[in-house]
Amino acid sequence: MHLFSFSARIFCFCLLAGSLFFLPACKAQKNSEKEDSKKVLKNELDTKMTSLLETTWVRSHEDDLQTEEGAAQAFRAEGYDFPPSRGRESFRLAQNGEVQAKRIAPTDGLAEWAGRWQQATDTQVFTLDFAPLQGGQKQVWRFKVWKQDENGVLYLMFLQD
Repeated sequence: MHLFSFSARIFCFCLLAGSLFFLPACKAQKNSEKEDSKKVLKNELDTKMTSLLETTWVRSHEDDLQTEEGAAQAFRAEGYDFPPSRGRESFRLAQNGEVQAKRIAPTDGLAEWAGRWQQATDTQVFTLDFAPLQGGQKQVWRFKVWKQDENGVLYLMFLQD
């Protein structure tokens, strides 16, 4: 006595054979979609990197935002007509990995800083490792690019270690 009829066995065989061909195709499609999303993210990062690099970004505290993720500090490209302020910090990331910055000095003027920057792979997280040119203690900043709005305001979220 056979446990399954001939047609039931054929049906099971077809189901098994179909899944052997169908599942790898689904997996390949899922991998392809994952690769496409990585390419989109990389293209977005490349676009943001192009606007981020070789531009001097000046602190625009008037445009700061409080988000669900935390405080987003605003920066505008040098040349923007800022309202009067006691001092504005700025930074510039060069394509060769160097960073130049101006920070508020103990005397309320601006002190020049220099160092190196790097970007975490396939993310919008940056690390700046720099020190005052006139001597002093080096600092490390870690931030992620939160967004750049239609007015050119660059929002950075500084990260705690």
